[in-house]
Amino acid sequence: DIPWVSPKDMKRDSIDDSQDHISHAAVAGSAVKLIPPRSLLMVVRGMILAHSFPTALTTVEVTVNQDMKALLPFSANIAPYLLFATKALKPEILELVDHSTHGTCKLSTDRLFVFPIPVPPLAEQHRIVARVDELMGLLDRLEAARKDRDATRDAARDSALAALRNADTPDEVEVAWNRIAERMPALFTRPADLEPLRQAVLQLAVRGRLVRQDPNDEPASVLLRDARAARDKEVTRMVNAGRLRSPKVQPPVSFGDIPKSTPISWAWCRWGHFAEWITYGFTRPMPHVISGIPIVTGKNVVGGRIDLTTCEFTTPEAFAALSEKDLPQPNDLLITKDGSIGRVAVVGSQGPFCINQSVAVVWLRNCPFSRRFLHVVLECPETQREIAAASKGAAVAHLSVTDLAAFVIPVPPLAEQHRIVAKVDALMALIDQLEARLIAAQTLHSQFAAAAVHRLDA
Repeated sequence: DIPWVSPKDMKRDSIDDSQDHISHAAVAGSAVKLIPPRSLLMVVRGMILAHSFPTALTTVEVTVNQDMKALLPFSANIAPYLLFATKALKPEILELVDHSTHGTCKLSTDRLFVFPIPVPPLAEQHRIVARVDELMGLLDRLEAARKDRDATRDAARDSALAALRNADTPDEVEVAWNRIAERMPALFTRPADLEPLRQAVLQLAVRGRLVRQDPNDEPASVLLRDARAARDKEVTRMVNAGRLRSPKVQPPVSFGDIPKSTPISWAWCRWGHFAEWITYGFTRPMPHVISGIPIVTGKNVVGGRIDLTTCEFTTPEAFAALSEKDLPQPNDLLITKDGSIGRVAVVGSQGPFCINQSVAVVWLRNCPFSRRFLHVVLECPETQREIAAASKGAAVAHLSVTDLAAFVIPVPPLAEQHRIVAKVDALMALIDQLEARLIAAQTLHSQFAAAAVHRLDA
């Protein structure tokens, strides 16, 4: 029934119990000592000393394990001040910590015991402790008020997002969006808050809720028929030319694979029904040079674009020897398939580059679909969940291009695809503007807080 304190218990300023306990017989039969109340406990060994120096006061009789030390003050009256002093001197005390090559941190008792601590008169110690307690109480109340305010705001935001996600028609979506737009600065105060809003926009886009359907649009079934015909013609030509092996024939989309409430003018298909080729880049070692032809890997497909500023380079000779599957062309889609899978970008006018095996490429050389719409489909929550579910690999996630080819996607009429993309881009632009303002506000708040702390220290 005796608390046996270890570093995992040192998460508060006062210790009246612990996760582990020992018996009186264990104390009597070992070198473990009983530590009286109003003693100062401190962690002297463990990884936590890389960044923190936990200290706490005992309020009951305890024991400690081998990673702890206890300072028993000659008078219990000075214990509260010692607690605050050790917390205030944490940066200086952490400089005494020894770091081993395998990561273990240790604070030597000999070095700790000669460390100087300022000691005011006892009466002033009491005044200091009282003042610290007063200010900490104020901070606690401010934090509690902030948490209550955040909880109220988060509940309102979640309710507004739910109304947006659950809207059944474009008109309902517009009403729900306008409600959010009217209160956007109040509902979203952190940049991270905006990600669910982005996901809701993408989700509505691929469900036919974001824009109205136009009965004058050519049905998507006609568009899909033309896309499949163009794909089959190109694949046949490539197979006959020996450039491509006959791809696996994808089965038709079954009724059970189609979500309910799909717009009647939409069609459904698999990626392998309209993409001429879904493959990935080279696997063999490539020569690397300081400048040359960019090698795009998974890390370079970020934020919906291809970032060539962090690329490595290969020689023109090695680039010329690559297979055409390693050389994406404008309007192809890139998808990261190893590690951080599911990031997407449309190939634009970046100039020549090659890809390695961590990046899949979807050939869309003759496809009539909007590439930006296909990008939206791949980034939407449903597709990202499907990609995550299909990924394999115990250590590193991996997406098979065979699985990707079998994914089912919605196909709106082409005119509606363009309307959807325009609406998505307009809404995302508004979200991006708000994010920029929030980041600027956070920066200003951080600068203000730093200036206030500096003035307080002075």
